[in-house]
Amino acid sequence: MTPTNPASHFPPDPRLLDTRENHSHIEVANVLLKDVSGRVEALESYLEAARTSPAAGSKLAGADELTPYNPLSFQVRSCLSVGVDSIRMVCRFIEVAKELPMLAHYAPLRVAVESTSLGIWLLGSGTKQKRAWQSLRLSYRNNEDLEGLESVFEAANENRPDRQWVRERLRGLQTDLPDYRNHDITKFPNNTDLVIEADRRVASKRMH
Repeated sequence: MTPTNPASHFPPDPRLLDTRENHSHIEVANVLLKDVSGRVEALESYLEAARTSPAAGSKLAGADELTPYNPLSFQVRSCLSVGVDSIRMVCRFIEVAKELPMLAHYAPLRVAVESTSLGIWLLGSGTKQKRAWQSLRLSYRNNEDLEGLESVFEAANENRPDRQWVRERLRGLQTDLPDYRNHDITKFPNNTDLVIEADRRVASKRMH
């Protein structure tokens, strides 16, 4: 991945800033951007190292065995990659454009928060069966979302995937999880609940 180097100097030209900004705000922004740069680079290095399959006997490897359709480790890497790349994009914009947009940065930062929270939620789901169960629920939800998207472009999509086959495949994998065999795979938490739960788990880790 391309190293991230957020602007070391936030735009000094007041015409590029919200009128509420002042010099002290700019100094704080420079400190925060430098901190973000270090964190993003560390995460990028971690994700590069995590591109290989999980170590044999690890918790991720155990969950992957129960989720062969879309392995849990793939889902987690995807979630974290989306989060890191979204933050990197905002930092890169600030570096190149020398300005912080008033509103446009909200969308990628929200994507970063929600996607990372989903990854944390998947990783911290307790037992091997529960992690696999959450993974299957996510795959099921994604399949439904893709079917909805494909229906919008139905005229231009003559060879649509068999989404019913995917549903049956995921339900079949669910039967291999005795603790969750009778649960409703169609139910999935909303983004707000995922962010709250992820924040709780991160806060708990910090306390320990």
